[in-house]
Amino acid sequence: MRVERARYFLAALRTGSLRSAAADCGVSQPTIGQQLTVLEVELDVVLLTRSPGGVRATPAGEALIAPFTRLVAAEDAVREAALATNGTYQGRVSIGGGSVTVETVVAPVVGRLLAEHPGLRFSVREGPSGDIERSVLSGDIGPRCGHHARRTTTGRTRPPPTDDGTARRPHSAGPPAHPAP
Repeated sequence: MRVERARYFLAALRTGSLRSAAADCGVSQPTIGQQLTVLEVELDVVLLTRSPGGVRATPAGEALIAPFTRLVAAEDAVREAALATNGTYQGRVSIGGGSVTVETVVAPVVGRLLAEHPGLRFSVREGPSGDIERSVLSGDIGPRCGHHARRTTTGRTRPPPTDDGTARRPHSAGPPAHPAP
């Protein structure tokens, strides 16, 4: 079993839909659906019920939430420990936009960035422009970069982390000039 499949399962539950989970994970919606089907076959259980209203965990899926969460956390800890020794970029990036923007622009870019910088973690929020604007203004999503970059062992720079592992600097003092569509 690949840990990424557990990550996809948890993302589907967290976001409530396969499309949002795909954007959150930086892959396509068909990829999420296919990988969740493979996971269900591997484990010989049905993990999710799918409906027009979204996805929900079955009783078997509910029973696996905690073990999958521990599995994903363990993989993250291993990656972070390894990345800390080689000086690559690390941190969390939060992005928001309308559904078309997230699906056509954000998801492909996040996929490429994940491939180039495996130490980065992305959270993508999809929603109406008013919700996205409120999230930007509250600091839940938007640019997160440090005031001072620090040089790594490979000569790259990265911002110093905050207590939650990110570095945050507001993009501007006021609301965004053009809210997300």
